[in-house]
Amino acid sequence: MPDDLLIYTQSSPEITRLADDIDALAAATGKGYDLRIAVDSRSSFAWPWEWYLRDYRNVWRANFNSGLPPGHFDVMLVNETNHSVVAQDIQTRGVLFAQPFEYPHRWWYPETYKHALSGCSRNDDGSGGRPCEPYMSETWSKIRSGLFGGSWARDAFRYWRDHEAPVPYGSIDGFAYFPSGFDRDTGRLAPSSLEPVRPGVDSAGRPMFGGFGDRPGEFSAPVDIAAGLDGSLYVVDRAAWLLQKFDPDGNYLAGITLRDTELQDSGPWGLAVGPDGTVYVADTFGWRILAFDADLTNRLLAFGEAPLRDGAPPGPHFLFGPRDLAIDADGNLWVTDTGHHRIVVYAAGGEFLREIRGPFSPDTNYQGSGPGQFSEPVGIDIAPNGEIVIADMWNARVQVLDPSGAWLREFPVVGWGGFEALDKPYLAVLRDGRIAVSLPSLGQVRIYSSVGALLTTIAPVDEPLLFPYGIVETPGGKLWIVEGGAARVRLFDSTEAGER
Repeated sequence: MPDDLLIYTQSSPEITRLADDIDALAAATGKGYDLRIAVDSRSSFAWPWEWYLRDYRNVWRANFNSGLPPGHFDVMLVNETNHSVVAQDIQTRGVLFAQPFEYPHRWWYPETYKHALSGCSRNDDGSGGRPCEPYMSETWSKIRSGLFGGSWARDAFRYWRDHEAPVPYGSIDGFAYFPSGFDRDTGRLAPSSLEPVRPGVDSAGRPMFGGFGDRPGEFSAPVDIAAGLDGSLYVVDRAAWLLQKFDPDGNYLAGITLRDTELQDSGPWGLAVGPDGTVYVADTFGWRILAFDADLTNRLLAFGEAPLRDGAPPGPHFLFGPRDLAIDADGNLWVTDTGHHRIVVYAAGGEFLREIRGPFSPDTNYQGSGPGQFSEPVGIDIAPNGEIVIADMWNARVQVLDPSGAWLREFPVVGWGGFEALDKPYLAVLRDGRIAVSLPSLGQVRIYSSVGALLTTIAPVDEPLLFPYGIVETPGGKLWIVEGGAARVRLFDSTEAGER
């Protein structure tokens, strides 16, 4: 307690109590030091949390003056100054937390003594005034009034006797958010908080699964989806750094975090399954490709290095935001190296095979607009006949290559070409050769023929698509579409026409 004037400011005991609560939550969830924690950094609020959370690997520090950072978090520690903004953001996102706990973050002995001798030589209307000096008669008048007509003597005696401040402490307060099912008194989670969320339907009866949250089967910002050999579904979440596995109906089966101690930067966007069932992830802002077994129990492979950006042509394993990947019949990986504007092909073990690109420029890397050249390539898939189909975003076109990487044809996609950070299109080649492409900022999925004739547009009016990204076809010919803006995956008929 800050009852001594010799100590100016100190952390309150609630800091250590909350640190114990965070440790208990980490144990209760089974996440351990991978627990996701957001700490407000406004006015040095992140200290002393820097010390108490030093062992946790997924701690996000930012000034919350504009709201929460992207992604979903298990614990949030918020400066009181930003609390109203954060509370509104939580309500808008529909994230479930228990009632926040308000606590003194730092506190100090009351500073009323600083103003005991102030305001001398004021004007009759109360304006003006300056600190009282020893030569002023008003100074001695204030001292006499405080000792004999005020509370100074009484307060001094009580402080000597009880060693307690006469008025409330000064403090900077914070708000701590924990999951709604967590009991801070017992350190336990309610059983329902650990149970996977079940699939449901939207207002029109379309099957769906996911939703905002951190229960198994929920998402923060899902982006891509792929089907396993047995029809199971894999979904990657760019904000939660999480890869999850579901059965064909959307029931949760398993999950694995993609962020680790080796590489704290992460931002997975792409996903593909190889002919042997290996699951590959394009960790876009981890600058690497990862591989996992089908059950998501072990990581099998990791390769890729951060770009040097030194004006020289990048080496084959320097990846500048690899956004997506596809696997051919031989198990080779075709990776969209988005920031370098090229396609890089690797063997299943990560060995470099070849690249498809335009001429190099120190300013724009391999960016180009000719056949077989790319400008922000994003989604990629491989057709049943072996053709490589690529979403060439900034050129607003789909390019089709033969299995060797030679250019075959292209067709335009009106609505692509924007520069928004989250407007990244994906595509899927259906079994009959049709090509489904997403237009995130327009809330549409369009289906084209293999040569670019527009066949239909999926854009429901009843519940619009909110930033659609990855697409995968079911054995029955329907499409699971990932909605990043709604944190869910919905099932549509591939022949369903848009209503707008």
